[in-house]
Amino acid sequence: MITFQSVYADRMADYVHLRQSLGYRFRDGALLLRFFDRYLVENEHQGPLTGELALAFATRNPANTPQHQAALFHTVKLFSEYLAACDPTVRPLDPVPLRPVGRPRPPHIYTDGELQRLLEETHRYAPQQPFRGLTL
Repeated sequence: MITFQSVYADRMADYVHLRQSLGYRFRDGALLLRFFDRYLVENEHQGPLTGELALAFATRNPANTPQHQAALFHTVKLFSEYLAACDPTVRPLDPVPLRPVGRPRPPHIYTDGELQRLLEETHRYAPQQPFRGLTL
């Protein structure tokens, strides 16, 4: 069980409990939230949760990959949405200023020969059930 110590300790514990009670494992999210909690304690933060604070937390270690920085910010953003739902005076953070860097893979266009081999292989998958291969 992760324990939190910052000014948001009770809310963080409630948030993790809520996510897990909804069926999410939320292990990684809870761990990232613990890192944020530790950051708040180390910096003696007592004020509101702001975008600047979340961005400073997410980008504090230049060795982190852009994907990891985006994951850190996203975790804090989701927590801020939970805070805003619990307390109407809290505003959720703005949409993601950090996006994972990378290019999506281009789609693979199968050739007629590749499609033919794929269909032949599905017939061999379950010869006793001829329609099984066609439905895979």
